Amino acid sequence: CAPMTATVVLRVWYILSSRRAVRIFVAVSFFVTVVVTARELALIYPNFKPDGLLPIACLPPLSARIWRLYVPNLILQTIVFGGTLLPAVRLWRKGQRSQLLERMVRE
Repeated sequence: CAPMTATVVLRVWYILSSRRAVRIFVAVSFFVTVVVTARELALIYPNFKPDGLLPIACLPPLSARIWRLYVPNLILQTIVFGGTLLPAVRLWRKGQRSQLLERMVRE
């Protein structure tokens, strides 16, 4: 999941190339998400060690706290979505058309 999210973060990084503070915020958010998710995984499954290369071979038992792994990524996805829409909303406020915003509203 992290490689796909990293790709989306890089896309937002490119879209917001003129806004340094927002780019840094998005990048830091990604790295914090990876660290927090890894920490939560280590707390939920302290003795988990993958046995091999097959994903089926290293599935841990389900835990009632598994939802905690998804919260940081949900927050990051919200930040990235906002970063994607930011340029479109700025054009809309200036009274200009934005194809991206029109597509988002349509869907």
